[in-house]
Amino acid sequence: MKKDIINTQANTFNDYLADRFPKFAKQIINVLLEEKNDVFLFSGIIRDYFLYKDKSSNFNVRDIDIVVSDIDKFHSIFKNKIQYKKNSFGGLKLYFNDINIDVWQANLTWGLKNIPQKNRNTTNIIDILPQTVFFNCSSILFDFQNKKFIENDDSSFQLFLDSKTLDIVLEENPLPELCILNTIYYTKKHNLNISSKLADYVKDKFSKIEKDRFLYIQMKHFNKIALKINELDKEIEELANLIK
Repeated sequence: MKKDIINTQANTFNDYLADRFPKFAKQIINVLLEEKNDVFLFSGIIRDYFLYKDKSSNFNVRDIDIVVSDIDKFHSIFKNKIQYKKNSFGGLKLYFNDINIDVWQANLTWGLKNIPQKNRNTTNIIDILPQTVFFNCSSILFDFQNKKFIENDDSSFQLFLDSKTLDIVLEENPLPELCILNTIYYTKKHNLNISSKLADYVKDKFSKIEKDRFLYIQMKHFNKIALKINELDKEIEELANLIK
């Protein structure tokens, strides 16, 4: 799938968001744009849209992640209107109409602060952001202001769509436990393969991390224990069958 084909979906995707999440679009996105606070959408909702846009059933949306140019302005606009708390890495977590929305300031994301200098092939922060995610299925942004998708130069998101294979973009990550859990979750939910690089990462990290950490991370991020330790061991072994 070529970049121009993906961007032909930009207006359709924008309309989809407005139709599926009308209050989110009107009460958050439109307000931010009116206040000249650039806003970008990233992570799972874009991935799921492209994986399931040709299917009749609506996919489940667990949460929404957005990046803004000025999080202080965001805070001043919504502080008395929406319930929120600070999240783990300096952003905000909003509770809005049964949807969790994580908000990050573009120049303060963990990945941007930790990406190797050799990977900074542009001075535009927004253009760098798709290079700062762990999974290739997340290496794309949607620019609400200009109604377009922003991808990294190696087309890792297109390659993901074409191959249905999970791979690593930026290996450095503050939560390898979550990366491992999401590898299991994504492969099962979306019937995906994994790259040999990701398989090696999972095997290496899983052998070095205290197993209780996986229970803690599940409770913190999913509010439940979906996989006990013995089940995790089995899932890690089964990932070897998905290497492509």
